[in-house]
Amino acid sequence: MALDTWDPRAAAAGSPIGYPALTSPYPQSGVAAYTDPVTRPVPTLASIAPNTMVAAAAVPVTLTLTGTLFTNGSHVSFAGIEDHPRIKKVTYISPTQLKVDLDPVGLVAAAYAVVVISVDEQVSTPAVNFTLT
Repeated sequence: MALDTWDPRAAAAGSPIGYPALTSPYPQSGVAAYTDPVTRPVPTLASIAPNTMVAAAAVPVTLTLTGTLFTNGSHVSFAGIEDHPRIKKVTYISPTQLKVDLDPVGLVAAAYAVVVISVDEQVSTPAVNFTLT
């Protein structure tokens, strides 16, 4: 058995993209396990287009989310619910753009908070609203 091993499962949560975390299978009494201190930057969400729709005329729509540090695997929280059932599909376009298929049919008029969540569960702040009037 090697003294140190590469654990690719740890890479998504604590290492820069493309570099797996180094872990050690040898626990030592009184010594905490090694945790990679490197974290990815938090994504930002700057805008949603379109950002408004009439509730009575609501139809399924594709939203364009613009921001920074999006990755393939980013997902979206709608109205405070991660992977909300109204979000039908999230498509990664680029580090600055996601396309989101939303089905707002039947939702009441209100402002719904939208955030982007990275693959390592970091949440963009502040939320940007999608509004049904």
